[in-house]
Amino acid sequence: MSVTANNTQDTLSAVVALGTGDVWAVGSTLPVPSEQAQTLAEHWNGTAWQIVPTTNPDAGSDVLNTVAGTAAGQPPRAAGYGTTSTQTATLIETTTG
Repeated sequence: MSVTANNTQDTLSAVVALGTGDVWAVGSTLPVPSEQAQTLAEHWNGTAWQIVPTTNPDAGSDVLNTVAGTAAGQPPRAAGYGTTSTQTATLIETTTG
């Protein structure tokens, strides 16, 4: 089974397994017709993958590159970057599923 955010170009950059039913993957998605990437987080609950809502604070591209957590059932932290036409900034999110 395939899970896609926008039925387009989804890229997963990192994964962390906090338990057999608590696995997180993060990356980015490129929705059509936009050329600006948006953050993507997916959660495995032991049965199926589900897309988890994430924020996209920048007017340009937002990408998550890494994810880490401390224990099953605890929200993981994801980090990446956001860009506009004039700057690049660090992006950190706490995701719950």
